[in-house]
Amino acid sequence: MAEAEAHMDALRDERAAIIRELRSAGATWLNVADVLGVTKQRAHKLGRDHDIP
Repeated sequence: MAEAEAHMDALRDERAAIIRELRSAGATWLNVADVLGVTKQRAHKLGRDHDIP
């Protein structure tokens, strides 16, 4: 079970890094949503969860 949690944490960290990189390059939340395959609202919530403006 701990191995699965560690894997999920790694995926979250990777997703946060992708969001940070896109946002720092000037991507809008809609652009981020397209890359992640989620809605704009979900992308924005993921960004807030990781303190990404």
